[in-house]
Amino acid sequence: MRIADRLDPAPDVPWRQALCPVPPAINAEHGDAPTALRNWAGDDAIRQAAYRRLRDGQPVISTFGDHTGRYTLIVWPVPVRPASPLPAAPLIRAGRSR
Repeated sequence: MRIADRLDPAPDVPWRQALCPVPPAINAEHGDAPTALRNWAGDDAIRQAAYRRLRDGQPVISTFGDHTGRYTLIVWPVPVRPASPLPAAPLIRAGRSR
């Protein structure tokens, strides 16, 4: 979502005034990458499929395009070793002082 928000910020973002609005006809012809990315991220079935691919050791690759170019999101699974067990805590006996 951060990528989509940077490509197409919310109307209340102060620096948005410096951007030129894109006419709807251009988005219709060339696509709207931020909207496509948000739809992809918000779709539960697609997200679950991506989780399964990563769990199975496969990368997830999705490309979104618009009039400014093509944006490709690539995620590789990273193997993580299980954490080592913590050492046993020493016993503290109540009532004994040294």
